[in-house]
Amino acid sequence: MEATRNRIRERRKRVNHAERAAMQTAALGRAREGRTCTNDLLIIAAYAAKGIDAHPRIDVFTFNAWKALHRHVRKGEHGIHVAIYAHKDTVKSDGTTEEQSFPVSAVVFHVTQTDPDTENVTA
Repeated sequence: MEATRNRIRERRKRVNHAERAAMQTAALGRAREGRTCTNDLLIIAAYAAKGIDAHPRIDVFTFNAWKALHRHVRKGEHGIHVAIYAHKDTVKSDGTTEEQSFPVSAVVFHVTQTDPDTENVTA
């Protein structure tokens, strides 16, 4: 158990502020300009069941996309799980690169589940 905690701490230490900001900006770009609308009906239906009028790619984003927009998800909020495809470049034995796609799970949150970051506001 302690070994697992130490590995998690090490992973968190490796990402500096600039890398984290780049990761959040990339998440926002992928959310706004996604390749497919597969999850849109799922998101709309799930938030409609909660009584929320949701518009994917406008007011529903992932945790990191909201951080890029200088907002944070409120503690205790539950998002909607959606399936997305992650892309990874791999180098073949002949030296060429190939993009591989594989399904992963992501959680999206509606704007009503977030608050503005107060520390990022400039006076």
